[in-house]
Amino acid sequence: MAASAAPGRGKPGVRPLWFSRCPVPSAFALAWRGGALEPGTGVPEGWRLQALQAVADRDVHQAHYDHRWPDLLRHGGNIPAIVARARGARTRVVALSYLWQAQKVLVLPSSPLHAPADLRGRRLHLTRRPAEFADHRYLSLRAIYEAALAEAGLSAHDVQWVIADRDDSYVDARARQRTHREGHDPVPQPTPGDGALALQALLRDEVDAVACAGPTALEWQAQLGLRCVFDAGADDTPAANNSQPLVFAISESLLRDQAALVEQVLLASLRAHADAASSRWGLARARRWVAAELAQPEHLVVEAFGQRFVDSLALGFNPAHVEALRRQVAYLHRQGAIAEPFDVDDWLDPGPLARAGQRLQTTLS
Repeated sequence: MAASAAPGRGKPGVRPLWFSRCPVPSAFALAWRGGALEPGTGVPEGWRLQALQAVADRDVHQAHYDHRWPDLLRHGGNIPAIVARARGARTRVVALSYLWQAQKVLVLPSSPLHAPADLRGRRLHLTRRPAEFADHRYLSLRAIYEAALAEAGLSAHDVQWVIADRDDSYVDARARQRTHREGHDPVPQPTPGDGALALQALLRDEVDAVACAGPTALEWQAQLGLRCVFDAGADDTPAANNSQPLVFAISESLLRDQAALVEQVLLASLRAHADAASSRWGLARARRWVAAELAQPEHLVVEAFGQRFVDSLALGFNPAHVEALRRQVAYLHRQGAIAEPFDVDDWLDPGPLARAGQRLQTTLS
């Protein structure tokens, strides 16, 4: 993949460090929101963090999915990052986090379905964007269904897939969003439309079940009385999906040429997690900031991600999470999202995080 040149922005002599994140709890997002990544504080003078979402340019937004800019860090779902890597993007993963969240298969209150085994022969809704660089929502929701089917000893061949194809893109939807933090950092919102299509199909009796994750699943249950017949997030066994694990991906050239800068960003993120778990911030502030990231009510943060949602901010290379990433690469290969699997261990670079962690321990001791 040929890297495009990122557009220069900001004051003369100040180089933009491009970043993007998904609307999920992350230590990086809290560090940014808390002001720990301002020039001279979290990043050296001469650099300024610049959100991809703050630029009204479709080509810039696309970098969230294909990682095309040379000075880019992205903390978010693993599917776009895996697809970009498989298609030639020169990136390294410098940290993983693991998001426990609701991942539900929902049915109408009057449905005769009550357990995963009842899905046999039933119609399951999926929205698909064939032209997308990485159709991560389609793949994520399909994985929820397949986890439910596996629970009952069933497979994807035992159900009817009702697939609604869409021509519009995630990038176009993001460009239309106007949710801002201090006027310059639009919070990355879930792409609207997919949920409406799923609910319409369910209410019209065109499908028997829909899959949904995170706070949206809880909203659908509360507002429409939908019943849950399976929740992959209720299992403590590490799964594999777009947010399990989340990847902190860095352009390989940035990691090579600006190692100290990368470590400084990781240090700020580690400190944000430590503060969120301590009396300095406490649960209330972390919950409030995560709710702002998700553009959701605060009570849904705990309901969707659990009382331990602060634990999901932790950065590291837990062997179980690395294994979940390997399974995700294999799953995307089976689904045809990537032509060939690749060596996950070769993609990971734990050195910068280890050094940042040592620096944090020094400051805390």
